[in-house]
Amino acid sequence: MTTVWIYVDTNYEAGHPDHLKVFLDPDSADEWFAENDPEGVVFGYDIEDPAGRSGIENARSGAHYQGIA
Repeated sequence: MTTVWIYVDTNYEAGHPDHLKVFLDPDSADEWFAENDPEGVVFGYDIEDPAGRSGIENARSGAHYQGIA
């Protein structure tokens, strides 16, 4: 299973290109937040990987992350 990190910008309606940001890892989310939304929050979302590759751990700690079980 792989985890992606999702940011929801409630300033935009669903379907708008800027409504969701999806990051492959917490470090790329950190970089984006530093420049764009220092107070923002992302949550981890597990996705199935049919090839069975292992993903990023969903137990990342820190002020910007909320894990989904």
